[in-house]
Amino acid sequence: MGTIYKNSTLTIAAANTTSVRESFLSPRPIPATWSVPYLLPNGKFGNLWISAGQLKVISSPLDTRAWALQESLLSPRVLWYGPTALKWKCQATEFRDVHEATVNCWNYSGIKHHRLPSGVFGNAEPTGPDLRNQQSIIWKKVVEDYSGRDITFPDDRLPALAGIASELQRLWRDDYVAGMWRSCLIKHLGWYRTGEEDVSPPAEGNLSNLHLPLTYQSPGWSWISFEGEVSIMEVFYEHAQVIKCDVNLVDNTAPMSRVRDGRLVLKAACIDEEQRLKTNYEDCWFKWDYNQCAEQENVSRDFQYSLLGYEEQERRQNDFSERKGIALVLAPAGDGTFMRIGTVFGFSTKDWPIEALERQIITII
Repeated sequence: MGTIYKNSTLTIAAANTTSVRESFLSPRPIPATWSVPYLLPNGKFGNLWISAGQLKVISSPLDTRAWALQESLLSPRVLWYGPTALKWKCQATEFRDVHEATVNCWNYSGIKHHRLPSGVFGNAEPTGPDLRNQQSIIWKKVVEDYSGRDITFPDDRLPALAGIASELQRLWRDDYVAGMWRSCLIKHLGWYRTGEEDVSPPAEGNLSNLHLPLTYQSPGWSWISFEGEVSIMEVFYEHAQVIKCDVNLVDNTAPMSRVRDGRLVLKAACIDEEQRLKTNYEDCWFKWDYNQCAEQENVSRDFQYSLLGYEEQERRQNDFSERKGIALVLAPAGDGTFMRIGTVFGFSTKDWPIEALERQIITII
């Protein structure tokens, strides 16, 4: 489907309907307004909508659908029949009102309607480090938009994204593994579920907050294993290294589509649970991947905290003595491998002497 949208002359988006049974050309009443009829020059009557105050942003049902993202991003031109206005977008502009109004009664989300690189449509693009920086920024936006959209069948999460990924792979010439790009793996491994409250790290002897999964879906290191909206804390300064990353596909003829499982081998500095309890961890915050927890009675304490790298932050007088870290929280899977159960951010390298440790090889399933 990706090539169909990309090669289209114009995509008409029925963005004001919730099903195929509704007409997108029907009158669109605006909530919290009053309709006043007025006479048009052709002798017919139209409607003028009047509000007593500033109107709230009205979202489009189309922005909640996972399969619809490729329509918006891959179409070179879109005529958008929105909830309250007719809008237009091409690769050179943002959405613009077809009929200019004195009051902006409908705003669209910039996150929901960002642009793909111009190179997807045949224009020149940066190369080298600039290309990789562009790749990280763009894919972060795609994931944060796409992951929060609704999809009927969870197994379709990768297929519904395959059209976008295929076009970007031609441009970026990078390996696509379970919804992530090999060149940006370390940068994007610090994803976390959006909206989850920060949880204080567990005190010694209290494992009730560790949030071990009832069931674990490999590849758990990829955001695609989590059925819900995620955000990405981008690793700006990378410390860990990817040694190997493999996935087993459901269909070998569809490399952008469903995966059975996967393994990620990292070389990273790690501390265990006993070492963590000796550090000052009050200023850091944890994000857990799972709401439901497995039985905690016989939980192993062999947890690992693996350093990915550091957040972007201002430097004063080139002082790199204290940096804010990003790490994965890993639990043993029982066969020498680990499963990801969360992330931890904001800890200081002064309090966590993790950087001074020798990096070790660790396998995440």
